[in-house]
Amino acid sequence: MSKKYNPLLKFGFDEEGEEATGQGLNETQLLFFNKLFTQSGMNILDMVECFDDEEAINAAYPTGSEMMAYNRATGTLWMWGGMWIDTEQTMHQIIAMLIAYHYEADPTSKLAGIEENANNYTHPASHSMSIMNETTDRKIMTAAEREKISDRNFILSESITNGNFVKLLANNTIEKISEFLGFILHNEIRDHIFENNQIGVIRSTDIAFDPNNPDKFVIVYCKDVDDYGRAIVGTIDGTDITFGTAVVYRETGTSKHRVCFDPNNANKIIVTYVCSYKVEAIIGTIDGIDITFGNYYEIDDAQYYLSLSVDPNTNNQFGIAYTDTSNNGKISICSINGTIISVVATEEFSSENIENAKITFDPNNANKFIIAYTEYDNNYESYVIIGTISDTNITLGTPVFFDDDVQTMDLAFDPHNANKILIGYYRYQVVVGEFNRKTFAIVGNINSMSVTFGTANFIFGWDSVSSEVKVLFDPNTSNQIAFFQSKYSLSFVGTINGTAIAFEKSVCAFGNNLKQSIAFAVSDDSQYALIYSDIDNNDIGMVGLSTTTSNTTNLKENTLLGILKESGMADESKPVQLLGSVITGLSGLTVGSLYYLQNDGTLSTDSGGVKIGRAISATEIETIKTF
Repeated sequence: MSKKYNPLLKFGFDEEGEEATGQGLNETQLLFFNKLFTQSGMNILDMVECFDDEEAINAAYPTGSEMMAYNRATGTLWMWGGMWIDTEQTMHQIIAMLIAYHYEADPTSKLAGIEENANNYTHPASHSMSIMNETTDRKIMTAAEREKISDRNFILSESITNGNFVKLLANNTIEKISEFLGFILHNEIRDHIFENNQIGVIRSTDIAFDPNNPDKFVIVYCKDVDDYGRAIVGTIDGTDITFGTAVVYRETGTSKHRVCFDPNNANKIIVTYVCSYKVEAIIGTIDGIDITFGNYYEIDDAQYYLSLSVDPNTNNQFGIAYTDTSNNGKISICSINGTIISVVATEEFSSENIENAKITFDPNNANKFIIAYTEYDNNYESYVIIGTISDTNITLGTPVFFDDDVQTMDLAFDPHNANKILIGYYRYQVVVGEFNRKTFAIVGNINSMSVTFGTANFIFGWDSVSSEVKVLFDPNTSNQIAFFQSKYSLSFVGTINGTAIAFEKSVCAFGNNLKQSIAFAVSDDSQYALIYSDIDNNDIGMVGLSTTTSNTTNLKENTLLGILKESGMADESKPVQLLGSVITGLSGLTVGSLYYLQNDGTLSTDSGGVKIGRAISATEIETIKTF
């Protein structure tokens, strides 16, 4: 065996310094080995021995014990365990073998110089604030400072869009700051009496404005002394109303009176009602403030929940929705010839125990209508169904569910936006800790013979009083609706945005003891008429007129809270940025100017409102607390 050979010095040469034959490592590889093992401090290659051939290696180490040898003849290394490695193979394979050999020989060498228990570390549960470094972007705040800029969540009492200033109500909900738009009754035309006979209670009332004469309307009703069907014409002249003489059109017991003007035939009305378990209809003709009637016509067996609608796109056609004597839901389409009424077609739309049958024709699509109804035996589940008329055939779509526990409801088409409907309804459900009686409005979009509803918009809630509801679209203002709640004479004006509805609240000054025999209508010049019976005056029949007008504001300095940061619907919890912080997300501000919140909820530099704070940029106000 030759002398030990150090490859770090002359790997590839024999011990005499002459080049070995069969050398397998080139100069670059030798330099790599030299650098690697010099930096790592490994000296294992000092133990490499050189042999002339494989036979000499096998003779010296017949069992392949731990060693390394270099074969001059072939230029290969022989590793421990008897493995031959071709030096032309990938270099990292050779290095890995060398390192593995090194640590196998001395596994503790890699821990040399590390103190005992050096890795025995427990992280402290807290740090002193002194180790924190403030920067321009990161600041240490006190609890009071953090409270000033934090958002707090509150329950919305109505639909509110982000960016609106809001106030805190007594029940810890919030509403937006705005002027009330509502049915503001003009005192000078209040209490117009159309029925002053103090014998009998006015009930089963309905009202309709003449689409061809917005200053003319008709009231139908009965009195509990005889339940005769009566009609009276009223005309409006400024702040005065002139009534004609009440005319009896059915001299027997009647109920469920409904009236509509025929928009295609001036001065003609259709009246329907229930008499002796029959649906009947009759045509009336108006001349000034007088009215005359033709003969009445039986339509079908019926008993409850009568609804009437005239098709504005098809001359002399109207529809009636009702429950028959078996409580099945039905619709009858009728035609008019002078004062003669004929039934064109009758169709059953539900065989369940039906309540609240409502029908209205689509003002934008001829021969198309929608019915809303409630299934009494199925937890008051309520549905709508689309219908079309072709000659004498009625085609009905599939019923679409919109809510349950519905007690009363009303239905209207949007005259300005095709294929959009509005349903207002009163819902009763016992829920601990909540109002048990609530009113809602919900918007539906019609697609062919089906309807897609948005989320129901909560309007008002109370605990112990049931009441009628009425919904109407303003014929002159797109997306504006009127909603009326009969008990307590609550009325609302709302605006529709998609399927969301934002309501403004107003209370009509009609008193708190109104009967539920209330009708409500709107004329083409946005005059609203309300029929009611005044219990404080022995149930005298009254008409009150009003218009949609600006009234007052809910802005009060001591309840002003902040600005809503996320849009939401009634009963949802949304964040409010409180006053006393820097409110962001505004626009068009004049830097350095003081800003005041106005009655309608807008900001301006007009000092007539409540001072909010000073603009520190075009989009930010450093606000002050107002309470």
